[in-house]
Amino acid sequence: MTKEYLTKWTVISFLIGTIFGTGSIWKYFDYKLQQEKLRSEQAETATKLRSQLEPLLREIIALTDEYLMVQKEGNIPEVHNRLTAIKARLAILKDNANSLETKSAFLEHREEKKINLNFFPPSAPTLH
Repeated sequence: MTKEYLTKWTVISFLIGTIFGTGSIWKYFDYKLQQEKLRSEQAETATKLRSQLEPLLREIIALTDEYLMVQKEGNIPEVHNRLTAIKARLAILKDNANSLETKSAFLEHREEKKINLNFFPPSAPTLH
């Protein structure tokens, strides 16, 4: 019995020495800690991207409303120029928003939700 007891403790102490002595258990814990840290940083980055995206979407909505209101004003050169300027600003905002959405979707491991803005172009202005 003493020999079995001694053999058992020899094996156990060898295993404990191997696990703690080489540092494999500490490397494993460090690996798990780094994974959690990366997940936390990804969530923080995704939150920042969403907070940057929200004002862009609000501005897109406001400019879209403005576009529709200006479009009702008639078919004169001044209106046409304003509509062209609004469309140019909307295109820039749309590109910026789509870029942020692409980054956010990548971090969140989901499919992108593209912003689709298609307006019917106004007819050519008429001179009165």
